[in-house]
Amino acid sequence: MKWIPALVAHTVLAAPIAAQTLTMDTLSLSRLPGVYVDVGLVSEEAVQDGFNRDSVRALIIQKLDDARIKVLSEEEWKVTLGSPVLYVRLNLLRASQFLYLYSAEVELRQLAAMVRDSQPTFAPTWRSGQSLGSVRASAISSLTSLILAGTDRFISAHAVANRRRRGFD
Repeated sequence: MKWIPALVAHTVLAAPIAAQTLTMDTLSLSRLPGVYVDVGLVSEEAVQDGFNRDSVRALIIQKLDDARIKVLSEEEWKVTLGSPVLYVRLNLLRASQFLYLYSAEVELRQLAAMVRDSQPTFAPTWRSGQSLGSVRASAISSLTSLILAGTDRFISAHAVANRRRRGFD
């Protein structure tokens, strides 16, 4: 019973920190003019087993369109301040003839400059959170659902970051 007050204090004191983290995580999404969508390269083996980058990209674009987030063409992306890219980072390692190990994450990358070096570089400014696991080679296309879940987290974070601009607050 002695641990209950400590648990309550921890919960109450930790809540503002969690709220601050959410604000900082979504700060880079405020007034985002749009994003270019890029699905990272996968091995030819993964393609032969059924992973289709183009269809995953098309599904992400459809979700962004439905959420009214502008999808930039490559030409638009090149001239947009910050060059924002919604990037799917998918690492696949063939563990056996029938199994892949994977790491999947959706992240927003933008040009950023560090205070000590004004040379801009691409940096992740928002991340969905990494998914790790294994998948049967015959079910590799099921990774699409993980990627789309990361896209949904991006859309939700974007909505939170831009709530005031749309007149909801």
